[in-house]
Amino acid sequence: MATNASTNRAAKRVGPLVDAWRRVDRSLRLVVVGDGPERDALVELATRLDMREEISFLGTVDHEALKGAFETCDAFVFPTLQDFVGRVVVEALTAGAPIVISPMTGAVGTIVHDGVNGIVADPRDARALALAMRRAVDPLTAGALREGVQRLNAPLRPDAAAEVILGAVAMARAGSAPAQE
Repeated sequence: MATNASTNRAAKRVGPLVDAWRRVDRSLRLVVVGDGPERDALVELATRLDMREEISFLGTVDHEALKGAFETCDAFVFPTLQDFVGRVVVEALTAGAPIVISPMTGAVGTIVHDGVNGIVADPRDARALALAMRRAVDPLTAGALREGVQRLNAPLRPDAAAEVILGAVAMARAGSAPAQE
């Protein structure tokens, strides 16, 4: 199962994701979480492609349901055309989900590393996106990606972020500045 969570706007590329999903194993499911101006058109597209059994549109869900979707999916798919990092990518990684991600986000190379904790694919190329999703749900690849997520996502956890903030506050109180690299 793959999950996507977005505002269902054109720049988030959910329509092309739905179209690419038909090239993936029909026994797999895609769960689309979120709402937005394109939701009705996306449901219509899935219906027209005869994919309503394989694709679920959940709409807006609470944080626990979103976290549950991330924890149970084989991969989180983020085919955006424009995002600085994508908070939802951080949320998916901290929940343990490998990422299939667009190269057009700042998350690539910073928190998502191709072949380590995710797979980078151009969302404008339906075949490349479908291939990346197929690779991500392959049991051998999925296991390796999950190991990569566990290895690399420690700095993304809330307690690690809190440590950095508390350290900065302590340095500010002590009147020292952080070392420049």
